Amino acid sequence: MANYLTGEIEVSPLASTENGHRACVTLELYGLNLDIRTARRKREAQIFQRRNPETELLDDFSYRYFIKNS
Repeated sequence: MANYLTGEIEVSPLASTENGHRACVTLELYGLNLDIRTARRKREAQIFQRRNPETELLDDFSYRYFIKNS
C-alpha cells in the first residue's frame, strides 16, 4: 500500500500474517523505504500534480505506480 503523506510503501492491513511478513522482508531487503526513496516518491508526486497533462503523461514519471492515485 502506498502512503502518500510519507512516501512509504506499507504492508496491506488485509494481508495474511504470512504474506505480511513476506512483504516486510521484501521492503527491507530491497530498501524500498529508505529515506532517499520516500523523499523521491513524494517529490515525483508533487511534480506530477503540477504537470501539464497534455504534454506530460503518467508514463513519463518515475514511481508512476505510486503517483497514479495521488
